[in-house]
Amino acid sequence: MLRDPNTKTEVNLVDVGFGASQILPIIVQGFNAPKNSLILIEQPEIHLHPKAQATMGDLLVDIAKSNDRKLIIETHCDLLIQRVCKNILQKKIDHADIVIYYFEPTDNGTEIKTITINENGQFENFPDGFFEEGFEEAMEMAELMVPEE
Repeated sequence: MLRDPNTKTEVNLVDVGFGASQILPIIVQGFNAPKNSLILIEQPEIHLHPKAQATMGDLLVDIAKSNDRKLIIETHCDLLIQRVCKNILQKKIDHADIVIYYFEPTDNGTEIKTITINENGQFENFPDGFFEEGFEEAMEMAELMVPEE
């Protein structure tokens, strides 16, 4: 049973959202893994709403910091990545402990680019297009809201 912290209502795990049942093993395994463990996690953000996706970034930082665990995370979630950057700014994790490998398809196969994050939580060597999509969508919507003269 899970207990809602606000209402104190108990809910069976099978009755909560699918995402909650998916992150529970990450939490349990993550914090119970032996010291210096290597933990592989595939798309931890899947089936989570945006706030939970961002919070997943905090959780993964906490798991990594406890007992010097190493994480390899496969993700497409900009919110999760941005939250990790925020943790760098908050000095919860050192920027040198984070690296992103970006897999980019090319005519000759897949190129793996190493992206680092500086002490200000900013990306260095980040490829074009990854974070721009959300910004471009917002700009297009703003343009559509402006009345024509």
